[in-house]
Amino acid sequence: MADIATALDELDEEEIEHRFTHCDTTAAYGAPLDLDSVLDAFALLSSFYRTAAEATNAVLIRLN
Repeated sequence: MADIATALDELDEEEIEHRFTHCDTTAAYGAPLDLDSVLDAFALLSSFYRTAAEATNAVLIRLN
């Protein structure tokens, strides 16, 4: 968890914007996403992993 939290913390807004502008989200989401929504979601994700790491918790991801 700590490694993931650290990796997410190392990505700044400029890097996320750069990656976002080179990504076509239309096929996955049916419409393009806006950058502000992506930045908000990333902040939540980063916070989630940081909190889990600080509590020494694990995260289980189930993919169907």
